[in-house]
Amino acid sequence: MRLNKTTIIITVIISFILNTSVAIGQTIKGRVKDSKTNTPIPGATVRGVDSKSRTITDSLGMFTINHSGPIEVSVLGYQNLRLSPNSSFVEIALTSISNELMPIEVIGRIKKDYNSDYSFSATKIAIKNKDLPQGLSTVTKELMSDRGAFQLADAVKIASGVSPSSFYN
Repeated sequence: MRLNKTTIIITVIISFILNTSVAIGQTIKGRVKDSKTNTPIPGATVRGVDSKSRTITDSLGMFTINHSGPIEVSVLGYQNLRLSPNSSFVEIALTSISNELMPIEVIGRIKKDYNSDYSFSATKIAIKNKDLPQGLSTVTKELMSDRGAFQLADAVKIASGVSPSSFYN
């Protein structure tokens, strides 16, 4: 049996259309878990790379996404992982990472008077006013409260060398 060119071309076109439609509509299911404890990771984001398709894992770490091609899995406290699944079900093990925040020091004052030993906004660091090489006027919250200063212009009237340039607060 001999096939003519038209039959071969039509067969190739139909097989190409069928293969691309399967690839476009591919559904990937999977489970995201911790690589050390093997426990499921709920709330992980699974997204298709270079696409808008995305989903979030459920309480058992399971997900379903309609995407063909590479996917990326990310969740806070774990290293992001990008992979190209070669089957319709994938097991993904994420490695935990520890992110440390910079320490924050909160300094307040207990005494309730018109003087302040520290200036934070003028120097950007907690330095004692007596250690500053320049003159500095401070307006404390107690002074503003006692004077009834509800606007910025009222608060800075008592500071030497300061005059309000506008009346916007």
